[in-house]
Amino acid sequence: MKSLRRWKIILGLVLVFAAGAVTGSVGTHLAIERAFSRSLKFGTWTADVMQFLQQRLKLSPDQKTKIRPIVDVMGQQLKATFGRTIEESGQLLVRSSRRIDQELTPDQRLLHEKIRREFRSRIKEKLDIDLPEE
Repeated sequence: MKSLRRWKIILGLVLVFAAGAVTGSVGTHLAIERAFSRSLKFGTWTADVMQFLQQRLKLSPDQKTKIRPIVDVMGQQLKATFGRTIEESGQLLVRSSRRIDQELTPDQRLLHEKIRREFRSRIKEKLDIDLPEE
């Protein structure tokens, strides 16, 4: 009887630990996804960075006036760099898909096309990015 009770306690602890691990993993995933998607919104980049700096550094009005143009230029440069990177990555994906299609059977090509459409849709939905046409 005592050994059964001991196993119930052990099983309960394992279940609580597993539930905590799953909850923590899901929470971390959602937090990272949210932070990533927010960081790619360049329309509010300057305001968001300035708000972050103000909260953390308690900038004076003079500092804000001097730092805002720096952050604004940095945001423009990041947006341009990110745009070029996405364009080049998109071209690479398209070229790779074409090469993969050459090795597939007709049925596999149809499935591969479906996978590509789903991928494009997720990229558009999550990052608001249109990949190059194939």
